[in-house]
Order: sequence, then C-alpha cells, then structure tokens
Amino acid sequence: TSGGRNHERCHTVERRGAMVSSLDTQQELFTIFLESQYWPRGQIEEHQQKRLERLLRHAYEHVPFHHDRLSAVVDAFGKVDQTRWNDVPLLSRADLMQATGTTSRALPPGHGQPTSSTTSGSTGAPLTVWSSGYANLATVAVLHRCQNWHGVDWSRDLLFWTEERPDSG
Repeated sequence: TSGGRNHERCHTVERRGAMVSSLDTQQELFTIFLESQYWPRGQIEEHQQKRLERLLRHAYEHVPFHHDRLSAVVDAFGKVDQTRWNDVPLLSRADLMQATGTTSRALPPGHGQPTSSTTSGSTGAPLTVWSSGYANLATVAVLHRCQNWHGVDWSRDLLFWTEERPDSG
C-alpha cells in the first residue's frame, strides 16, 4: 500500500447479481467488520451461526471429502444440528494429504475464482489448500481492521517485514 491507495490489481466479481470491483467488496467487508465488532454477543453468535451453517451445507453438498465427515451435523435435507460437533472427526494434516482428488473447487455464487496456496513442504510433503477470492478479500479486510485498531496511517507508505528463518518452514 502506498499513498493510501491499493496498487494490487483490481478485478471484478459478481455479488448479489451485480458486477462490482474487488476493492468495493473489500471496503464493504471492512465496514461490516468495523460495525459488527460492537454488536451484542447474541447478534454476533446468530450471525456466526448462519454463516457457519451456509458453509457446512456447501461443504456437505459439494465436497466429497467433507460429505461423510459432516454427516453427523448436516442431514440429507441440509438441516444443521450444531449440538453434534463432538461426532465430527478432527481434521489433521494427514487427512488433508490423503484427500487429494476428493476435494471440490465449486464455490458459491459471488465468491470469485478458487485460489490455491501451497506450503513449502518442510514436513516432507507440500500441502495445497484452496480458498475463494471472496475469502481472500475478507482476510485483507480483517488485516485492515487490525491496522485500524493500531492507528496505522494509510496515507503514508507502509513496509511490512516478516522474518525468514531457515528453521521456520
């Protein structure tokens, strides 16, 4: 970020039937995150539960790897029973490594294109995970909210420095 402007490539995504820029979507998410942090606890929990249920139904219906794993909390009609979380097996790195070819890149409407991220393979084998363009925009919006909490001045040039260590993977 330089001079308060985002110099990343801005692309267009479809949201609610209309084409909008990714920067508009990111700004919308940032605003929602700023507002929602002050919601009463019950409102936050209700919002989280609705979002989680949509995510669970999508994974159950579109991702073969998760269909059986989530059958404890999602029934054949898409009803979610969140009291049964203890019946869902914990997800391990080994599970993800074995799931190659049983995942899906089908995304809900408005979530953009799937994007991948691959680990360095420091444990012996690299792991590739997939996300959506919308999830990536949400991640950046959360980062901006954190910077807002700490008074980062976006009108100035910013440098983010991360340490690269040979033993860090």
